[in-house]
Amino acid sequence: MAYSYKCSISFGLVYIPVTLHASVKTQDVGFNMLDKKTMSRVKYKKTCEECDGR
Repeated sequence: MAYSYKCSISFGLVYIPVTLHASVKTQDVGFNMLDKKTMSRVKYKKTCEECDGR
């Protein structure tokens, strides 16, 4: 795999080579709100004010 950036970090006599690679995979993380007592998922109901919630 080709690297996108290559550099090094040195502390006195210690030399650490560093290479950075481009990301090829994205991951989405989702969270749900849970009720404290029942541990069931909390859902939000979206309604229209003009339709009176129907």
